[in-house]
Formats: sequence, structure tokens, C-alpha cells
Amino acid sequence: TGKGDFDENDIFYPCDAVDPKRAPACYHYHVSYLARLNDGYIKKTFDDCDKIVPQEMIKYCYYGFGRELESDIKNNVSTAVRFCTEGEKSEYHSYCLKGMLLTTVNAGTETDKGFSFCKALPTKFKNDCYDGMGKWIILLSKNLNDEFRQQECAKAESKQYSEVCLNASLENSPLI
Repeated sequence: TGKGDFDENDIFYPCDAVDPKRAPACYHYHVSYLARLNDGYIKKTFDDCDKIVPQEMIKYCYYGFGRELESDIKNNVSTAVRFCTEGEKSEYHSYCLKGMLLTTVNAGTETDKGFSFCKALPTKFKNDCYDGMGKWIILLSKNLNDEFRQQECAKAESKQYSEVCLNASLENSPLI
């Protein structure tokens, strides 16, 4: 809405002042504000994400920006990779792609779109992508039905990635 509790002198407020348990979710959504400050300029927004302290919160900003950018990729994975790799910190690129992935799957709870997205990614991003799919499937199954998880994860492009999907866990995941 453009309204909220923001501070012109501290672009990370209120996220840098909230309870640390709530900070991951705050930075995940706060990136929308950062993007608006930067007129949607992708590189500048990632540059702002890269300045977050403590650094372990940077990944949530990248993740949230992937969520934001998903509507701009129009199912084009090469565009997704190009956008997400504009950030300086390559160790967080996969978080951006995961944000796109889960937004894509969440839009219709159709895992086929997510598996297609993972399959089309460069190899260096595939493990994280299939782990993200596994986490989403856990959420879809609600009662952790192993048969449902096995059927869904079997859609992965190989046995290796099917195992990554099956071994996904929500433990220690403030955001999936």
C-alpha cells in the first residue's frame, strides 16, 4: 500500500528492530518496500539486500525478491536465472530462485510447474530447487502422507533429485 512504519533514515526499519524470530519474515516482505524505493531496479534492490546486518538475514531478502519477481518472468527460466543472479552475493542466488519456485507452485498448488522449473535450471541450482519442492510437498500433504510425497517427488528428473525432494524437511525453516 505504500503505507507503514518506515524510517526515511533507515531503509531496513522496522526489520532491524523486530524480535529476531520475526526478522526472517520481515525481510522476506520488506523487499517489496526496497524495490519500491529503487523504482523496481533489480540490481539496486539486491545491493540493498546485501547491506542487511546480520548477514544471515540477507537470504530472506533474496527469497522475498524472488517471490516479487516471479510475476515478471512469465515462466521463462532463463529470465529467472538472469534476474536472480543480478545480486552480488552468489551464495544467495538460489534463495531468489526458491522464492520464484514456491510462488509459482503456490499460485495453483500444481507441483508439475515447480518440477518443470527445477528441471530447466542450471545444475548448480537444482539441489536447492528440488529441496524447495520437497518442502512444498510436505506442506501440501498436511498429514505427511509418505505415499503422496513419494508420488510427487518421483516427478523429479532423476532418482538423485527425487531423493533430494524426499529428504526435504521443514525443520529449522523460518520460511520454506
